[in-house]
Order: sequence, then C-alpha cells, then structure tokens
Amino acid sequence: SLSDNSGPTKTFALLTGSPAIDAGDSVSGGAAGDFDQRGNGFDRRVKTTASFPAIDIGAFEFLTPVVAEFEVGTLADEDDGQLVQDADLSLREAIRLANANANASTITFASSLFSSADQSLTVSLFDTGLDTTEFGATAFIVSTEITINGPTGDNGLSIARDTSGPKFRLFHVQASGNLSLDSLTLSDGLAQGGSGGTGRGGGGGAAGLGGAIFNQ
Repeated sequence: SLSDNSGPTKTFALLTGSPAIDAGDSVSGGAAGDFDQRGNGFDRRVKTTASFPAIDIGAFEFLTPVVAEFEVGTLADEDDGQLVQDADLSLREAIRLANANANASTITFASSLFSSADQSLTVSLFDTGLDTTEFGATAFIVSTEITINGPTGDNGLSIARDTSGPKFRLFHVQASGNLSLDSLTLSDGLAQGGSGGTGRGGGGGAAGLGGAIFNQ
C-alpha cells in the first residue's frame, strides 16, 4: 500500500521477489536521476541481471538492506564534522553518520577503551530542543534504525549527562527511528517540563517526556 517509506512523499515499497525489481529500462530510466522518488540517500542502483543491467520499475528502488558499522574510538563528547570512520570517531559523530544512512546501522566501541577498567562517556553537548517537534533538549537524536552495542568484556560503559551543566535527556527516538541498546548503562538524563502556575488557580507542570530515552 501507499505508505511512508522515508522521503517527502509516500511510495509503494517493492517486496522481495516483486516482478518490478530489475525490470525497468535503465537507458530511459537514467533520465530520472541518481535517486528514486524518496530523494538523496535512496540510490537508483543499476543491477546486473542475466542479460542486461536494469533499474526497478516505479518510484521505489528495492535495495537489499546493508548494515553500516561504525566503531567509536574515543570517549570524548565531540563532533568535529568527520564524514568517515576513523580511529577518533566519537559516539556523537557515529550517530550523526548513522542517521545519514538510509539502512540500519550498528555502533560499537573499540575494545582498547576498556582494557583496564569500567569507563564513562560524559555527555555535555545537546540539541536545545527549541524546535516544536523536538520535545525538549536532547543529547542524541535518532532518526533511523540504530543499534548501539557496549563492551562485552569484564569492563562496562556508562553514558551519563554532565550533571554540572544544563538539564537534558540522553536519547530522543523520532518517529522514523528505532534504537536498540545492549551492554550499556544510562544515567543522569533529565527532561524537565515547564513549571506549573503559582498562587490560586495555578496549573500543573508540563510533562518531562523521558529522561533517558523519549520514544516519539
């Protein structure tokens, strides 16, 4: 059925085995551009069949999901605009790269970070949440399917808000996103709603909407 498969408009998603897969005309279809109707990030892949390369018929290009993998190499809370995986990739940078990936992503941590003791990733940066769709200040916004796996050895990892700074939650999972966490401890996230009125007739305070994780 016509549904939200990402992109600005609804599309009909092709199912595995659909006769429309690899059945388009790549010569004339190439005039449609590099992406399907959903736009940037959803490539029109030219696939090699037994006889000739062909795109898919329709507005939706069927892609076998490829899980992108990112390894965090530093426990610093930073984002210096890195566009590729390297030894200095932070969790914040890995989540940004994962959100830019149309398919699922898995984020792990370099084992060398936990060679001697438990570790803590202290979070001080956050999105202000001033946009009316963001539901308050948040450290990490998740807009795609992301799995974050902590260390599996004897030493663990805690992701914690810097309690000396402003109040914010740790994760906001948007409607388009899905977040799975394993072998991690979350602490000190705080989503504080607005205060109620004072005096006679004062109303109740606003909801905080998830201190550790808010699922939209």
